[in-house]
Amino acid sequence: MQELDKHQNSDETSIEQIVLIALMMSLVALTIDMVLPALAIIAADFGVENDNQRQYIISAVFLGLTGGQLIYGPISDSIGRKPAISIGFIIFLVGSTLAIFSNEMSLMLWGRFFQGIGAAAMRIVLVAMIRDEKGGIAMARILSLSMSVFILIPCVAPLMGQGVLAISDWRSIFYVLFLVAVILWLWFLLRQPETLKHESRVSINIPSLWARFKRVLSYNSSVKYTMALGIIQGAFIGYLVSAQQIMHDIYKVGDMFALYFAVIAFGMGISYFLNARLVTKYGLERLISRAVVFVLVISSTLVVLSIFIEGQPPLSVFLISMSLLLFAMGFTLGNLNALSMEPMNDLAGIASSVLGVLAGVVAIVFGWLIGYLYNGTLIPLASGFSIAAICALFLIRNQTQPE
Repeated sequence: MQELDKHQNSDETSIEQIVLIALMMSLVALTIDMVLPALAIIAADFGVENDNQRQYIISAVFLGLTGGQLIYGPISDSIGRKPAISIGFIIFLVGSTLAIFSNEMSLMLWGRFFQGIGAAAMRIVLVAMIRDEKGGIAMARILSLSMSVFILIPCVAPLMGQGVLAISDWRSIFYVLFLVAVILWLWFLLRQPETLKHESRVSINIPSLWARFKRVLSYNSSVKYTMALGIIQGAFIGYLVSAQQIMHDIYKVGDMFALYFAVIAFGMGISYFLNARLVTKYGLERLISRAVVFVLVISSTLVVLSIFIEGQPPLSVFLISMSLLLFAMGFTLGNLNALSMEPMNDLAGIASSVLGVLAGVVAIVFGWLIGYLYNGTLIPLASGFSIAAICALFLIRNQTQPE
């Protein structure tokens, strides 16, 4: 990826851009999933007695991610996309440092919170960068291709975390995250061109922000697609925060947790890859609707099975069900994001922030509730996916077209 030379090989440039975007977006997944095998160890070191409270180490990242999204859109609209992302990297490195040297749970949570705020730049500004140059199906295709690379990270991150724990302590995981962030930041600075033209930049002032904020929320369809995105993401967060407890407490998988987690995540990677090809043929709305119906069918079946088998169906049933659920989600997240951003031609930065926060608030509240209700069975998690599917179907089938 070069500093936009139109005479260069565009295919090669596109491949590098997709890989870089994917790896930067994956910093969020790496920050979450690499720590999963160490949750019980960290909680024990800090004297955390309530097992469900170890979920806060994951939830703190999502909380920072949600709050951070609100600031990067306006900043990137004003000073450009690259400086805004650099600010995010700096905050992420500060958070990683706090986590490395934490000696109590509260300091760890602050570190994770700042990691989330920093990583929010990758989530928000990268989407705005893509929207600067692409829209609709083209944007969805790039997001899906990026996600198909990105999803490799959830497959390998727990294994990486397990490997680090085999040779060192849990603090080394945060050293690795620090190093990865530095490498990605340098790559981004050297190879990614600025996508926001100087004439398109706007000053940061309260009246202007408020006016653009209201414009974003005036698009009924974008708000409803965003709400649907949030509720689906919430079910996914519910899985992430409770996966370690489910596999360790119910199924006693031990060190096999990282491998089983990777197997489940692999299905999502396949669907992202397929989505990039199918979205042009079938369209965004059709793929989303069918995927959400599939989620409803699988999750409802898992609820029924869990009720009749005392909340603990066999491990094989859990693995197959979650793999299918995450496979279906690969046809929803990127596509819903693209649909929500479709009418935001001149509002890409702030729209990405506002809609990202809206989706994030819905997701973190719903995901936290699923994790909080964990009771040693699969019923809360499976029910969460069913409720998310029902709500998403209602939202995407009852909305007006973008203005």
